[in-house]
Amino acid sequence: MEETQVVQVRAGAGFGSGYLVAPRLVLTAAHLVPPEADGAITVSLPGGTERFPVVVRWRRDDGETVDAALLEIPADDGRWSPPSTLRGAFGRRPQRWGRCVTVGTEIPVAALGFPRQQRTTAGRRDREVLIGRVRPHAGPPHEILDDAGPLRADLSGLDGTTAAHTTSWSGMSGAAVFADGGALLLGVVQYDRRPGQGTRLTYTRSEDLLACDGFRAVVRQATSVDPQAEPAELARLLEQAPPKREIGSPSMLLRADAEVVSFHGREDTLEQLERWCLTDSGGFPAVRVITAPGGQGKTRLARRLTARMRDLGWVAGQVVHDPPDLDVLRGVRHPLLLVVDYAETRPELVRQLRQRTEQARHPVRLLLLARSLGTWQTRAARGLREIRLHALSPAAPDREHAFRTAARDLSRRLAEATGDPDVDWAGLAETLPARRATAAPGAETALTVQMAALAALLRRLRLPSQDGESLEAELLEHETKYWHESADRRGLGRLGDGLLARAVAAAVLCPALGEAEAHTTVARLLPAESPLLIAEVAAWLRDLYPSADDRYWGQLEPDRLAETHACEQILLDPRLLGLLFDRAPDHQRVQTLTVLARAAVAHANAGRAEEAYTVIDRLRATLRSVPADAPLTAAVLRAHSDTLPEQSHVLREYALDVARALSGLCTAAGDDPRALRDRAWALHNLAERQSAVGDWAQAREAAAAAAELRERLAADGTATHRTEWADSLLMLSQALRMTGSPARAYDVGGRALDLFRELAEEADEAGGEEGDEEGERRGSGLVRALIHQSQVVWRLDPSALGFDQVARSDDHSAEAVRRARDLVTRRPDLDPLLLTRALTERGANLWRFQRHPEAVSLSEEAVEASRRLAGENPDAYTADLARALMSLAVDLDSAGRPHTECMALLREAIALMRPLAEELPAVHRPTLTQMLHNLAWEHHLAGDDTAARARVDEAIEHRRAMAREPYGTTMPALAQSLGTLATFLSRAGDHAAAAERAREALEVYARAEPLSASDLNSRSGTALGLARSYDVLGRPADALDALNEGLAVRRRLSEYAPSLYTEGYANALHDLSDLYWRHDRQIAVRIVLRQALPHYRRLARVDEGARRGLAECLHDLGSSYGTSWALADRAVTALREAYRLRVELAAADPAQEEQLAATCAALCRALLKACVFPEAARVAEHEVRLRRGLLAADPDGQEWPFCFALLRLANSRARAGEDAAAWRTALEAEQACAALLARPGQPPEDAAWLLHGLGETLSLCGRHDVRRAARALRPARRALRLYRDVVAGDPSKENALRWIVDGLAKALERVGHHAEAVDVQMRRGV
Repeated sequence: MEETQVVQVRAGAGFGSGYLVAPRLVLTAAHLVPPEADGAITVSLPGGTERFPVVVRWRRDDGETVDAALLEIPADDGRWSPPSTLRGAFGRRPQRWGRCVTVGTEIPVAALGFPRQQRTTAGRRDREVLIGRVRPHAGPPHEILDDAGPLRADLSGLDGTTAAHTTSWSGMSGAAVFADGGALLLGVVQYDRRPGQGTRLTYTRSEDLLACDGFRAVVRQATSVDPQAEPAELARLLEQAPPKREIGSPSMLLRADAEVVSFHGREDTLEQLERWCLTDSGGFPAVRVITAPGGQGKTRLARRLTARMRDLGWVAGQVVHDPPDLDVLRGVRHPLLLVVDYAETRPELVRQLRQRTEQARHPVRLLLLARSLGTWQTRAARGLREIRLHALSPAAPDREHAFRTAARDLSRRLAEATGDPDVDWAGLAETLPARRATAAPGAETALTVQMAALAALLRRLRLPSQDGESLEAELLEHETKYWHESADRRGLGRLGDGLLARAVAAAVLCPALGEAEAHTTVARLLPAESPLLIAEVAAWLRDLYPSADDRYWGQLEPDRLAETHACEQILLDPRLLGLLFDRAPDHQRVQTLTVLARAAVAHANAGRAEEAYTVIDRLRATLRSVPADAPLTAAVLRAHSDTLPEQSHVLREYALDVARALSGLCTAAGDDPRALRDRAWALHNLAERQSAVGDWAQAREAAAAAAELRERLAADGTATHRTEWADSLLMLSQALRMTGSPARAYDVGGRALDLFRELAEEADEAGGEEGDEEGERRGSGLVRALIHQSQVVWRLDPSALGFDQVARSDDHSAEAVRRARDLVTRRPDLDPLLLTRALTERGANLWRFQRHPEAVSLSEEAVEASRRLAGENPDAYTADLARALMSLAVDLDSAGRPHTECMALLREAIALMRPLAEELPAVHRPTLTQMLHNLAWEHHLAGDDTAARARVDEAIEHRRAMAREPYGTTMPALAQSLGTLATFLSRAGDHAAAAERAREALEVYARAEPLSASDLNSRSGTALGLARSYDVLGRPADALDALNEGLAVRRRLSEYAPSLYTEGYANALHDLSDLYWRHDRQIAVRIVLRQALPHYRRLARVDEGARRGLAECLHDLGSSYGTSWALADRAVTALREAYRLRVELAAADPAQEEQLAATCAALCRALLKACVFPEAARVAEHEVRLRRGLLAADPDGQEWPFCFALLRLANSRARAGEDAAAWRTALEAEQACAALLARPGQPPEDAAWLLHGLGETLSLCGRHDVRRAARALRPARRALRLYRDVVAGDPSKENALRWIVDGLAKALERVGHHAEAVDVQMRRGV
C-alpha cells in the first residue's frame, strides 16, 4: 500500500476514502457516489486544497457482495498531477490484486482512510491506518476485525438523522484493504457494522470485483494489464502476476515477464496443458515438464497458462527462486498450479513441493520448465511427463507475421526503453525488412525472431551492425549504453567499459542471496578495491537489474543474452572464471557452471564451434584447479550434473569430467541406503557419459558396478529401485555389446527387458495419474529395452541361439513402435527420440527380414522427426538425423528407388556425420564408414566406378584403423568393405586384384570369429566372388575350394534360418553349377541344380519374386539335360516348366521377355532332339515374335539372337512338315544373316557358327528341291574357311571343327556332290 495514493472522495454532502490504482483511476465504495451525485463528485489528495472533478467509469452496489466504484480524473484536467509513486515509470507499474486462499488462520490486513474519528477541530480529516484481520473463506458479509474499539467520534454540527447514521469509522468507506505489509489489494471498505465491542467493517473482496467484466475492462484500459487475483498468503512464495512494466533498457523488452510482444502460437499446447489441469488425477499431484532450448517460449507459455487458470478460480503462479517455508501450501483450499522455472537446477524444490501438496484435497498441478530432461528428474519426482516445445513454424509467411508483430509491439515501448521519444518507432516497424537470425535456418525460436525485430529497429537509428555479427552481440552493444548511463549517474563511469561488462557478467554467473554475499562477490571481482567502491558497484548492479525475488540483484535478461555476455567475458579475460568461481559459495558455483555450459551449447548451435570449445576448455580447467581448501562438493557436482543435457556433442568430454569427479566423491561416502543409491546413480551416470565418448570398456565397468548396487537396493521390492536396476542392466547390456560380448549382452538385456515389462504392467494396473506417470516412465524403458534386444540378437553367433529366438526381434521391434506410438499419442514429445529410434530399428529389422516395402514409410517418418529435432538443436540431434537418412537410403534402395535419390540422402548424411566423426571417432566413425560403404555401392550400381572406388577405399581406410582397436567389433565391417572392393575389381575385369582383396577379406573374417549370421552371409558372398575370380584366372581347383567354402556357409545358414538364407544357399548352388558348366562337367551341373531345385520351389511357394530363381534353375537344368540326346525328354520336362513360369513372369513384367526368349530357344532345341516337332515350331514362333520386339528396342544387342531364332523356326517348321513356311523363314534368315555379316568387325568364330547354322537350315528346308538345297553350299563353305582361320589362331578349338565339316559334307550330299563330300570329310576342310 502506498500512502500517497490514498485520496478523499466527496459526492455532495457525502465523504469517504479512495485509492489510486492507476495515475488517474480511483477505487472507492459505490454507496459514496450514488447516481444522483454524478457531476458533483470530486477527489482530493490529502493535505491538498484542490478538488478534482471525476467521471464514474464503473459502479456496482448489489446490497450484499459488491459495493465499489471506479472514478476517473479526465485526461484534459491539466491541474492534476499524480503522486510520485505513480509518475513516470512508476505509473506503468500495474496495481496488484489479491485474495485469500487458505483456511484456519486469520490474515492481518491494513486499510488507510479518513474516518470521522480523525476529524480535527478545524474540520480537516487526518488519515488513519486500520490494522485488523480477515477470516479467509468466511461467508458474506466479509469483515475486517479488530479487537480494539474506535475512538469517540465528534458528531457536533450534525443533525439528528445524520448523527444517527454516523460512526467513528464513517469516512473510511472506500478505503483500500491490503494484506498487511504487502502490495496485494484485497478489497475496499464498505460499512461499519457497529459491534458492541471492537471493530467490524465489511469490505468488498477484490476477487468479487475481478469477477465483474466491466470492472476488469476499465482497469485494463487504464493500466494496459489484465488484472488478476494473486494469493495473499503465498505472496512470498510466488512471483508477482502482472507483467513488469519498468523498462530501463532495450533488452528488457524481451523478458518473458514483461510481456511486451503479444502471445501467439502454442495454442494447441496451451489447450493441452489446460486440459491436464482440469482432468482428474485420482487425487495425486500431477507433474509435467516443458522442455525446450532457451528462447522457445517456455516461461511465456507458463505465464499464459497461469493467467487462464486464475480466471478459472485456481491459485496459480511461478515459484520464486528461494521460497520461504512451504508449509503454507498445506492450507490452500483451492485448485493449485505451481510453476517452477529452471527446474533442472532445482530438483530438491520440486520434490519438496510435491511432498507438501500430496495430501491436498483439491487438484494440484506442478508445471516444470527446463532446457532438457536429464538426471535431475530422478531427484525431482518419481515420474516426469514431458512436453517438448518445438520451434514455431519456420515457413516464410509465418515468420514474416511473427517478425512484423514483434516489431510493432516492441515499437510501442521503445521510446521508454531508449530515451528517444521523438522517433517514429511505429512507422519504422512497418517498413523494416524481415531479417533472419544468423543461426542455422530452421533453428529459429520465438526469441530469436523478437531479437531480430528489436535489432532491426535499433539499427536504423543507432549503432550499425558489423558484417556477420550475431544478434546477441548486436543487442549487447545497445545494452552497454544503458550500463554506461546508469554507472555515470552513480559516478562509476571511471571504472571503464571492461569492468562494467565483467560486473554484469558476475551478476549473471553469481546470484547473491543478500547484501553481504553481493559485497563478497564483487570483492572477488575487484580484490584490490575499497569496501566503499565494492558496495557501490553491488548497489549499481542491484539497480541495473532488480531482482524479482529475495535475491540481492537480478541479471541481464533474457537468458540468451545473459549467457552470451557471460561467455564473452570469460573468453576475453582468462582470469575471470577463476576469480568468480574458486572461492564462490556452492549455489554460485552451480550457477556459473550451468550458465557457461548452456552458453557453449548455444555457440555450437549457432555455428561458433571455436568459441564453444574454448568455453568448455575453461570449464574443464576450472574443475581441475579448484583450491584444496575450497574443494568441490558432491552437492555442487550433482546439482550441476542434473542440468547437463542427456545428449550433447559439444559437452560430451566436459560432462564426463563432471561424472568422474562426482563418482569419486560418491564412492567415498558411507554404506547407508541413501549413500548406496547416490553411489549407484553416480556410477550409472558415469557409464552413460563414458558411452557418449565411446569409452565402452570403462562404461561396462561402471554399469556393472551400478547394476550390482541397484540389484541390492531392489531387493526391497520397491518399483523405483527395480526401475533403476533395469536401467543399469540395459546400460550394461549396451556396453557389453559394444565390447565384443554379444551373448552376455543378450542375456543381461533380457533381464532388463523382463524387469521393464513387469514394471510397466504393474504401473498399468495402478492406474490414475500416478499410475500413468510411472507407466509412461517404465513404458519408455520397456521400449528402449525392446529396441536394444532387437539389435543385439542379430550380433549373436548362430550356434549360440536358435533362429526362433532371433525371429522374436520382429515382434520386439513391432512392439517397440506400437508402444512408442501409444506413449507419444498420450504424451506428445514424451522423449524426442523414443519413437524415432523405434521406427529406425523397426525399419532395419524389416530390412533384415527382407520386407523392404514396409520399411520405407517408417524410415521416412523417422527422418521427418529427426530433421525437426536437428533443426531445433543441432548439437544434440545431428547424428540422429544422419543415421535416419542412412536408414532411409538403404530402404529406398532395397525398394528399387532411383540411385540418384539414395545417393542424395547418403551425401547429406555424410556431410552431417563427417565433422562429428572427426571430433569423436570412437562413437561416430563406424556410422560414417557404413555411409561411405553404402554410397560406394550406389555409385557402382549407377555406373560411376571411379566414385565407387574412392568411397570404398575411404571406408576401408577408416575400418582398418578401427580394426586395430580392442575387442575387434568392427573387423567384420572391414572384411565387408574389402569384399565389396573385390566385387568392384572383379566386375571391372581386374580379377587378380579382386582375388587378393577377397583373400584378405576372408582372413579378416577368420580372425573375427565367431561371426553373426549376417557376417557369415557376407563372408560366403566374398568366398563365392573369389571363386569366380579364380575361375577367370584359370585356377579351377582354387575356384572349387572357394566355392565349396562359400557353399558350406550358405548351407549352414539355410538350415539355421530357412526363411532368410535358403535363397542364398540355392543361389550358391546355382553358382557352383555355373562353374561346372564352364568346365563342361554336365553331370556335376545336373547334380548341383537338382539340389538347388527343391529350395527354389519352396521359396516360390511363399514369395512371388522367388519364381524368377525357380525359372532360371529349371532353365539351366533343362539346358544341361539338353546337351545329351539321351536326356532330351528330361530336358523338355524341365524347360516346359521354365517356359510356363517365364510366360507368366513376362506378362507381369515385360523386362522378363528376354529371359523368356532364351527359354524358348532352349526348349525348342530340346523338343527338336526329342522329335516333338509341332511343339518345337510353336515355341520357335513365340521366340521369333519376342525377338522382333526386342530387336526394335535394341538392334545391336538382339540382331545375333534374332538370326538364330529364325534358323530354329525354319528348322522346326521343316521337321514338322511345314515345307513352304519353312523355306520362307529360311530365306528371311538368309537375308538377316547376310545383313548382319555384311557389317565389318563381326567376330570370326561367331560368324562361322552362324553361317554353319544357315547352311544346315537351307539344306534342310530345301531338301526336296536340289536348287534350293544348293543355296546351303555357299554359307557352309564360308563357315569352314572362317573356322579354319580360327583354329589356326587357337588350336584348342580344333575339336569343334568337325561340326563345321560335317555340316558342309551333309549339304554336299544333299545336292549329289558325293565325292566332294567324302573329300571334305577325309581332309577335314584342309
